[in-house]
Amino acid sequence: MSWLHYLLEANIYLAVFYLLYFVLLDKETHYKLNRIYLLTTCVLSYLIPLIQIGALRSYMYGGQVITIITNPNFKPIGTTGIFHFTLQGSLLYAYILGTAAMLIVFIFKIFQLVKLTHAQKDMLDDKYKLVTVKDSNTAFSFFNYVFIGTKVSGADTIIRHELVHINQKHSFDIIFLELIKIVSWFNPFIYLLQRSLKTVHEYIADEQTAAFENDTLAYSSFLVSNAYGISGSSITHSFFNYNLLKKRIIMLNQKRSGNLARLKYLAVIPVCGGLLCMSTLAFSKTYGWVNILPANNLLSLQTPVTKNPDVLKSKIPDTVMWLKLDTSKKIPPPPPPVPPKNAKSGDMIRVTDVKRSQASSKNTKSPDVVRVKLSAPSTFSTGVKSEDPVAITNIKLAQASATSDKKIKIADARVKTEGAQQKIPPPPPPTMKPLSPFEALSKYVAKYTRYPTRAFKNNLTGSVIVQFTVTNENKLADISILKGIGSGCDEEVKRAATAFPGTVNATVGTYKLAVTYYLKGLEPPKTASGDLFEKDPSFVGEIIIMGYPSK
Repeated sequence: MSWLHYLLEANIYLAVFYLLYFVLLDKETHYKLNRIYLLTTCVLSYLIPLIQIGALRSYMYGGQVITIITNPNFKPIGTTGIFHFTLQGSLLYAYILGTAAMLIVFIFKIFQLVKLTHAQKDMLDDKYKLVTVKDSNTAFSFFNYVFIGTKVSGADTIIRHELVHINQKHSFDIIFLELIKIVSWFNPFIYLLQRSLKTVHEYIADEQTAAFENDTLAYSSFLVSNAYGISGSSITHSFFNYNLLKKRIIMLNQKRSGNLARLKYLAVIPVCGGLLCMSTLAFSKTYGWVNILPANNLLSLQTPVTKNPDVLKSKIPDTVMWLKLDTSKKIPPPPPPVPPKNAKSGDMIRVTDVKRSQASSKNTKSPDVVRVKLSAPSTFSTGVKSEDPVAITNIKLAQASATSDKKIKIADARVKTEGAQQKIPPPPPPTMKPLSPFEALSKYVAKYTRYPTRAFKNNLTGSVIVQFTVTNENKLADISILKGIGSGCDEEVKRAATAFPGTVNATVGTYKLAVTYYLKGLEPPKTASGDLFEKDPSFVGEIIIMGYPSK
């Protein structure tokens, strides 16, 4: 459940930003800057986890080739119909329950305010609405509404105070924090941050109201004499707040902060940089969607294309799907040799050896000579379409010699020639059947498992075997490491398997999956599938990750 990991990471950064505010900025009188800081860092806390610095992790991606070996004869262990109650599932249900409860409370508060707006109301300055609450000594504001009780004394001063909240659009801040609180209700720092933001709002309103009155001491006395009124809803700005009374009076009479104090706000820049590095290096995740400063050799997952039995010396079964990581710049393969329109059986045509000419620009060799044979029309099996209405099909090449001027012989080559106006429709693309119910899981783990820093630097290779249970809901549960190699490899494999968001259409039971780390230039480790295919029926396959230094 990568989104739970995302929420946890975002709330850690939220706590860091708030602690920075509490230590450096809480006592400063630049109230508008404090307001901007608190709101901006809330947004940054949820954006930073989505960003990664690719250059810091380039060594983990360089030249990586991922191989997936599947076992077609797997059998689960302990097949039962019992529901598996896991810690991951319990955390999910607890979070959903808490979020639903907070959302219901928020909707109830809005409903209560809407009911109050139906009471008697008058217009203030032709754009604000004054709602009179009978037999009450409350006073608060919400958007362009000012609610004031009939028992309140000094109504003019209080209304002037609440109009500052309305003009400054403070209610938008409160609603924004309420929505974040619904999502991050489990984080105690979000409640502290909301309280600090509302306190800053009061400082701003007090400062402007006292300036209008031209008597800070008289306004302070007014606050003391009206400290015991009834507070409004928590999503409103209540004039009566006994808990904030002392702080409001202290900040009202405190000496204004100088311009040098503004430099403290620049501390957020190195903190953001540090958190970005932390997000890249300390959290191995699947939701880092934005990659800034990408490494030049960053590779992307491509479609399974071919088999290559020479990657490892160990014997690999026939059921092998190779997932190759290639550069983002895709170089299309060279087109097949096309004979001229007037080609006859037995004619010689020249074909340039593309690979050899790319490898050496100094030793230029003459083009290879290919002898073609014309026969009855046939369809081009590979679906390669040429601009010339001639296609070559079923070309089988055999290397004649290892010399630089090698000759390519063609056996059983058939060429179909037609009129220039007739077009040859390409054959339908071949369809790949799913290798096993665990194909999606294997692709996901292969894509998001990386070579940890410590393992890479220590030249560590070997196999990690992870065990998991498929539940009645076709989800993974009870994920654990049966065999590990340390240096962060075990945690990385478990993290990738735990984050798998899909389902596995397999029989309920316990299964095992191996992930083998291999560094190019070192002796290949023994593949886990060599023994487990025969000895362990619950083994579903193996993922081989090969990497080499990026420089």
